[in-house]
Amino acid sequence: MTSVVCQEFSCTPEEADQQDMARCLRIMDLRAFAHSWQQIESGVEQKDLTPGPMLRKVIEIQVKRAKGELE
Repeated sequence: MTSVVCQEFSCTPEEADQQDMARCLRIMDLRAFAHSWQQIESGVEQKDLTPGPMLRKVIEIQVKRAKGELE
């Protein structure tokens, strides 16, 4: 996990080990969601979308919006 935090936040292992891992994971999820949202909004072809749970969540929200279930 330390390596993932170092890569995601550009920090040293010592700094990563001092972080709240749950908070780091939440931030990483939010970043992945924002990235997926941006890809869809900018018209990236389906085959080029970054797969993952956040992409599925964005698609689910977009479908609900299209159906008028969300504003």
